[in-house]
Amino acid sequence: MPNTKAVNILEGSELDYTIFRLGFLRDGDEDDYVITHNGETPKGYYTTFQSVLKIALEIIENPELHSRQNIRLHAI
Repeated sequence: MPNTKAVNILEGSELDYTIFRLGFLRDGDEDDYVITHNGETPKGYYTTFQSVLKIALEIIENPELHSRQNIRLHAI
C-alpha cells in the first residue's frame, strides 16, 4: 500500500510530522473530537471538517503538540 510505505518513511525519519488518520468526513459545526493513537481501537468512524481544522490550528500554534505521532480523530 502506498500510504503505508509513506507512513513508514515518515516514522523512520528525523522529520517533525503529525499523521492524521481520518474516517468519514462530514459537514457540521461540531468541533469536539477524541484522539486515538496508532494501535488503539478507534472510538468512532466519522469526524467533521471543523474538528480537523481545530486540531490543525492547535498544532500550528503549538508545533510540539502531537509531534511525531500518528493520530486518529473521531467525533464525540
